[in-house]
Amino acid sequence: MKEFKFAIGDWSGDGHEKSDYVRFKSNKTADEIRRAYWEACCDTQVAFHHSDLVDYGNYNNMSKDVEVSRIKWRVLHGYEDNRLPAEVVERFEANGIRSDFFQEPLNEDGSQSISNAEELAKLLLWFISLPQEEFEYELISDQTECINGFWDKSLNVGFGYGLYF
Repeated sequence: MKEFKFAIGDWSGDGHEKSDYVRFKSNKTADEIRRAYWEACCDTQVAFHHSDLVDYGNYNNMSKDVEVSRIKWRVLHGYEDNRLPAEVVERFEANGIRSDFFQEPLNEDGSQSISNAEELAKLLLWFISLPQEEFEYELISDQTECINGFWDKSLNVGFGYGLYF
């Protein structure tokens, strides 16, 4: 199995600048995973990105191979947009997702809140698995201990602050 990571949040740093990385293992290649994302977007009419990406030049080349115009719902991409609309929840349930998949119960309006980056990564992996046969994956828990900073009682200092300007 190969190791990958999702960049969740503002990975480019041009907005609220908050992001996380969630690591996972998969038996598929990076390109197979990327292509499956685009296929799942078309099959479900749901996307987790903000636009059709037609103005991104050499980026997102795989989006040209699928009918992105079929996408009806764009979810979890705007500032403080942490809910799947009820229609999307219903569509995901029709594709086999169970209510116990999520950390929080459904909201009164039928929408589903997503609590954190790891929960979104699990949802993305499930989503990507829809068009892929024999797609195996596993989240990797990053419990690596940090030596400095983060209010550590022994070495609460930052290194290399001046490198970023």
